[in-house]
Amino acid sequence: MDEKKILRLKSYIKAGTVWLVLLVLAFWWENPFQAESIGEIFTAISNAFTIPGVIMTGLGGLTYLASKGAYDGLGYAFSNFGLHNVWMKRQPKKYKTLYDYKAAKDEKGRKWLPSALVFGLISLALGVISLVIYYIVI
Repeated sequence: MDEKKILRLKSYIKAGTVWLVLLVLAFWWENPFQAESIGEIFTAISNAFTIPGVIMTGLGGLTYLASKGAYDGLGYAFSNFGLHNVWMKRQPKKYKTLYDYKAAKDEKGRKWLPSALVFGLISLALGVISLVIYYIVI
């Protein structure tokens, strides 16, 4: 197997594990198996799928924006002027300009987590499907 495919597979396994943990926690919190009516059951199931879906979709979306350089200004500010210099001795600037900071980030390569976005969208879809079933049944 190609090394790139193995890395992609590992990324999906990690995202799936995080999604599964969030899903188990959401099901534990909502506890749909002790609900008294079918409406309460489907409401709890919908909530249990939607909560991890929103978290994972948000994670995937934010990492996509970060890969496009949306937060470079904040990263530059914190690396040069932020909390690092408040608690530690005054350090010389690592990057002279924001352009240098962006060039260094581009040189290292920017990555995002499409696997988190995929699992989040699947979870949101399952939440919407259970909500539609709830409205059909009730």
